[in-house]
Amino acid sequence: PRGIGKTWLTYMIALTITRKLSIGNWNADKAAGVLLIDGEVAEEERQDRLKQLLPDLPHEVAPFHILASDTMQKEGWPTPNLTDPKWRDAISAYLTDCGIYKVMILDNLASLTPGIDENVKVEWDSINQWLLSLRFMGIAVILIHHAGKSGEQRGTSGREDNLDITIKLTRPAGYKPEDGCYFDVEFTKARAVFGDGAAPFSLKLVSTNRNQLTWTTEESGTNSREIIIAMLGNGIPQKEISKILKCTPGWVSRVKGRAIAEGYLLKDGKFTDLGKEQFG
Repeated sequence: PRGIGKTWLTYMIALTITRKLSIGNWNADKAAGVLLIDGEVAEEERQDRLKQLLPDLPHEVAPFHILASDTMQKEGWPTPNLTDPKWRDAISAYLTDCGIYKVMILDNLASLTPGIDENVKVEWDSINQWLLSLRFMGIAVILIHHAGKSGEQRGTSGREDNLDITIKLTRPAGYKPEDGCYFDVEFTKARAVFGDGAAPFSLKLVSTNRNQLTWTTEESGTNSREIIIAMLGNGIPQKEISKILKCTPGWVSRVKGRAIAEGYLLKDGKFTDLGKEQFG
């Protein structure tokens, strides 16, 4: 959705890949060069965000470079347009000639594909073929896109046909505006991703003592422990709770076990008197 923190996540991924860091269970075992093509964010905002993230991080091992539409516009240059085959060919040639990038991030599709009808698959086909050619070159491409009113990706579903991975960002249960940049990360398509790497989690930006920013991760739904106990005590099945709160069934089971040990729930999941007083 708009304003949830897609660009923040974009920067975190780029910094992680170029510095051999981690985001939750995602580990960058090898550093790789990243090219970010930014079609939307203003230069001042982009610099401000990066300045808040960078001070507490180690130096980069591989390059992180940004091709920014607003900077190009200020110089009177044409701005990136992926619907134009000349732009696609030029980007491919640049990636080949440089040879230093293994990841390219496109942020975001709406601003980098002006004039395209998002709902018509045939208008996406030529861009899709270009993306496949980059895959064959050994370049991983990350596409940033908006969700529609339904909560799913906006436009033709054919856009996802050849993607290896689709990641959906949503607000955690109980989210408040003062929580800031805080969202759940969930795979809705995961080709060759499994185990802990495919597990949903929550990601949050927090301030350090020096007014810098760092990111923290936790298992999805961790912030909803009290809600889970209340729902269990009121007879809502564990499977339903995990669906409603978008957390793993394992987390609900752990919360239940701990609540039983602490005397809030009976073994059958019903409230004790203490549990009813606290959470009923």
